[in-house]
Formats: sequence, C-alpha cells, structure tokens
Amino acid sequence: MRRYRITPVWFLWLPLFLCGCQSWPLSSKWAMDDLDYAEKYSQPYGDDKPLRMLKQSVDARHLAGKGGRWIGGAGGHSPNTGGAEFGYFFYPSAWTEVGLGLTGLIGTGAKDWFVGPQASLRIQSPTRIAPFAGVGAFAGFNRHGVSADNDGLDNDDDGSIDELWEKRSDYNAFAGVYPEVGVHLWTNGARRITANARYYITEDGRDTDFWFFGISFGWVNEDSNGVDDRMWMPDTEELESTAPQHGEPLKLTTPPIVDEQGWVKGRQTST
Repeated sequence: MRRYRITPVWFLWLPLFLCGCQSWPLSSKWAMDDLDYAEKYSQPYGDDKPLRMLKQSVDARHLAGKGGRWIGGAGGHSPNTGGAEFGYFFYPSAWTEVGLGLTGLIGTGAKDWFVGPQASLRIQSPTRIAPFAGVGAFAGFNRHGVSADNDGLDNDDDGSIDELWEKRSDYNAFAGVYPEVGVHLWTNGARRITANARYYITEDGRDTDFWFFGISFGWVNEDSNGVDDRMWMPDTEELESTAPQHGEPLKLTTPPIVDEQGWVKGRQTST
C-alpha cells in the first residue's frame, strides 16, 4: 500500500489552494460580484496562477469612481462621549476617499448633545484590507427650552412678561476638527466593515479634546458597482416605451454567463 507523506511544503501551498475556494474568507475571487472586478479577472489562469491568485485576493482598485453609504457608532472618554453617524462616501481614485455625513454626539466637553454635518478625506491603500489615515471636521447645533419667567422679556409674544412657566429657546453650537486612522475590511466587492480612531480638537480648548473610537458598516450603491437588477429585467414602463414595432426583434440584456467555477465568461443577447 502506497503512503503519502505530508511535509512542511504542503502547508506553504495550502493558502494558495484555499484562495481558489470562493467560499473561503480570503478567496482570490472575493469581489466577483462587482462587474469591473469580474471582467478584469474572469479569464482562466495561466502559468502565472499563484501570483495572479495572490494579486486577486488583495486587489480593490475596482472601487475607483464608485460611491456608497455607511452607518456606524462610536464612543470616547475624557470627557465621556457617544455618537452615531450615517452618510455617503465616494472614491475619486483607488487611493482616496471623501465622505459627507450627518453625525450626532452626546457628552463632549460641552456636556450636551449636538447634531450636524461632518466631512472627511482619507488616504488609503487600494486593497481588500485597507489601512487609512485622514482628516475631518464636524459642526453641531442644538436647541434647548430654558426657564424665562424672570428675564423681563415677552419670550412667547403673548403680550405678557415673566409669566409663570414662561420659556425661551437657546441655541448652542459645537465645532471640532480631527485627524483619523483606521482600517477597512471588504467582505465582498460591495460591502465593508470599518474600524477607526479620531482625536477631536474642539473650539473650547485642549481640556475638552477627546479620542473617539468607532465601527461602521458600508455598502457600494448598486448603480455604482454595476450590480443592478434593471440591467437584467427592465421595468414595464421601459419595455412599453421602447417596444419594437411589428416585425422588429426584441433585444434584452441577460445576466452574465458564469461557468461552474464561478468565472464570468461574458454575456449573451437573446432576440
């Protein structure tokens, strides 16, 4: 009976074999749900298979020119602060990301809550696991009803001054800028998990500056990454408005042709 020995060399080859399994988390086919990535890497392997599999497993340059949304939460201390945010991100290039969102903070050095816009710019590697560094700014506002029954003013415009339980509205603002570091992990061609750390430098002085640690989830818009059901099944109104005249062939775009190994081979047009 013939026996096979398992030597240390097999363990060196194991990651490459696993990279070819589409269900494995580090698969070299991790972003085949993105049409740009699939078009680039849909050809059969050649003599450079190991190097190409390694390249595919980390390459995220297909994100250039695409955008999406994110939602997340964060917290900090000294002073204690919590918050949540959501917004829109866009990749002008594979190396850069800009973000614009709405953020809510509670706590901060002002010991209050604030809601307002934030903007950020990040520089990152064009890879599946993408460390980044960036800068951003936040401007928040709030409104409070405070007691005004002894200020000598008619705050509610009813003709009476300093009524019992009379109140007035006070508006406050909070602003800060921050440097930031973090990392993205893309779970597929259109979904990511982000962990980041910011240091808010506030307008109230260095005693109210604080660290802010967060996690968020993002996804690329369907019309941005090319995965759009309307490409495969136009709606009724579109079909009616573009219906061919009698005797003309009806042409519909069909889904990509995918072989048994998950490679995109192209598209076919039915008439």
